[in-house]
Amino acid sequence: MTAPAHERAPARTPAWWVFWASLASVGYAYVGFPVIAVLRGLLRREERYDDAATPTVSVVISAHNEGAVISRKLENVLALDYPRDRLAVVVASDGSTDDTAARVLAAGSDRVRLLDLPRRGKGPTLNDAVAASPGEILVFTDADVVTPPDAMRQLVAPFADPRVGAVAAEKRDRDHGGTGAARASWRARRTVRRMLSRLGSVSGAQGHLYALRRELYRPLPPDVVDDFAIPARALVAGRRLVYAPGAVVSPLPGAFAADASRTVQFRRRVRLTALWLRAVWGVRELLNPLRHGFFAFQLLSHKLLRRLLFVPLIALVPASAALRHRGRFYGAAMVAQLAFHGVALVVAALPRRRSRAWRVLRAPYRFDVPHAAAAVALGRLARGRGADDTAWKPQRARGAP
Repeated sequence: MTAPAHERAPARTPAWWVFWASLASVGYAYVGFPVIAVLRGLLRREERYDDAATPTVSVVISAHNEGAVISRKLENVLALDYPRDRLAVVVASDGSTDDTAARVLAAGSDRVRLLDLPRRGKGPTLNDAVAASPGEILVFTDADVVTPPDAMRQLVAPFADPRVGAVAAEKRDRDHGGTGAARASWRARRTVRRMLSRLGSVSGAQGHLYALRRELYRPLPPDVVDDFAIPARALVAGRRLVYAPGAVVSPLPGAFAADASRTVQFRRRVRLTALWLRAVWGVRELLNPLRHGFFAFQLLSHKLLRRLLFVPLIALVPASAALRHRGRFYGAAMVAQLAFHGVALVVAALPRRRSRAWRVLRAPYRFDVPHAAAAVALGRLARGRGADDTAWKPQRARGAP
């Protein structure tokens, strides 16, 4: 017997499917996959590496107008707890117009080599720097970060395992020393990286500090982001990219321009996202689960999906609006989304403030910006534009020493 019309379950319309598929995508990217990674990782034992091994290391620093920080950077590297005759530094100046080259020469160390190159961008600069680097292990680091004395030993220790081809370090900044949501988020990301490393490989490295076996390096094209493209060579070669939480790197105090405009920050994020997407396309074979197993699923879930979440996030708003007549849940979802994104727009339009309430209001803005940047970056790639400028420009604080 057919139920009366008013007792029948509502039809699953296209808007219903869009809403729940979009919501599931966002939930999976932010919660589902991290939970899967942690649960799987807990079934594996964490590896311990002996830091007594000291392979020859070449520290590669690409620099453009880094005169404000390069002296402190070199002092930090040369003071590391690592055998003097096993560590050398190559500083490649990419068309610097300030006193970067003069400050490198002023370091007065026979372990530091300067390459004073014309302006070509980071990829070609790194290629020349690597060609001049004789070490068994290449350590790539930025000019505006420093490490504790034992960081180098911690970074190279995993290479005692021949299966390891690259190592990612741990970046910490002032938010990680505080309390509240920022610290909780950092701890969650750190836990996921540890679990992924146990499972085989982490999804990528941060450009502030990472290492690669010399024989795995391949010349970089100018239009990719190096801190993904370089470690990915280890994965393509069937080696592991592991995480060394003891290899800590931190920003140089006072080096960064906290007052950089939101427009400058957004353009930088668009540029880096476009370069990252190009880098992934260059090693798209890593997305083949028949060859790379769980890592293909991991790269898709942990990295690529996160860059494409703007699609379901945008779709959720009209879908919930179309379903609002079906019940309070959909109406509340529509109102919540409009309020959330509305706060983000208001924060974007207002000058910065220093207050606890402002930090709370800024959360929607910080959530929306990466997704907006990804949408712009993908649009540019689709039109054949890519990143407007593949040459990086440091954003230094005024008066940085």
